[in-house]
Amino acid sequence: MAKRNVEKVEANREQVSEAELKLKKSLSLLPLLLAIVIAGAVFWSIGYLISWASPESKCASALLPEWRDSCYYSLAKDTMNSSYCDFVNDTSKRDACLSEMSLFNMQPTEASCSKITDPLFRNGCFSMLAKKSNNLTYCSLIGDEMGVDQCYADAAVALKDPSACAMIRNLEIRYTCKNNIYQQLAVERGDPSLCQQVEYYDSGSRQLIADNCVLAVSTNHSDTSMCRYIVNEKIRTRCTGAGQTVDCESIAPERRGVCYYSSAIANNNQYDCGKIPTESLRNNCYYQIATKKRDASICEYISNTNLKNLCRTATGGG
Repeated sequence: MAKRNVEKVEANREQVSEAELKLKKSLSLLPLLLAIVIAGAVFWSIGYLISWASPESKCASALLPEWRDSCYYSLAKDTMNSSYCDFVNDTSKRDACLSEMSLFNMQPTEASCSKITDPLFRNGCFSMLAKKSNNLTYCSLIGDEMGVDQCYADAAVALKDPSACAMIRNLEIRYTCKNNIYQQLAVERGDPSLCQQVEYYDSGSRQLIADNCVLAVSTNHSDTSMCRYIVNEKIRTRCTGAGQTVDCESIAPERRGVCYYSSAIANNNQYDCGKIPTESLRNNCYYQIATKKRDASICEYISNTNLKNLCRTATGGG
């Protein structure tokens, strides 16, 4: 009997020891549990405060510079406010932000354009500014000659002012500028006589451009009576509705490029641009069609790097 009581006492002692051990383990974990609870409360408080913070405060409180730049970039796009781009520290991202705001918000200023360090983005910004403000002097702030001339051309076309093309130094771009404006005005007014004001190096090529201009006016207004002003027989036949396409290959080689160019512009067809043998005229043809269609993919056919970059910017694909 005594032996059995001793065994019971020993068993009770073991149970008490296990309970004490469990209690000690629980107490040792208490600081860790307390720390977790406190940390959770802190993070919840921060999250609560941030949820009520302004968008600017959220961007400013971003832990990493990359997060902060991305936050301000997104904020600029969401609010269409280019001033947030100034807070982007990374130069290339800030340039892209300012350029994007100029293209999509379409309200660039001389100050915002001057902040852009990348020449391509800066040129595109000043070109947009010249067109939106009707002030061609902004074109002179562009760095390269090709960019300046194309800025004058784009602004002149936007203003529908052929006299503004006189500021262009490159003769081919100047002719293209004037001719595009005269055709645009002729189509808008339904006045084929404006087509006779087009210019080019030689009279034969000039007449081809004028004939395709009249064709565009006649087609747009569904008025075949205008076809009598067309000198080239094949273009006139096409104008009257016989359905015959113009065969530029049958034209003298020195005028063949102009034939394809004027046909491409009149029909808004970039595939005719590729048939132009002269590189500068072919590149300009692609540029005109790309900007007219707002299709950056056509810019990739331009061999001149500067004009290709200008084209990408003008079409929003920079």
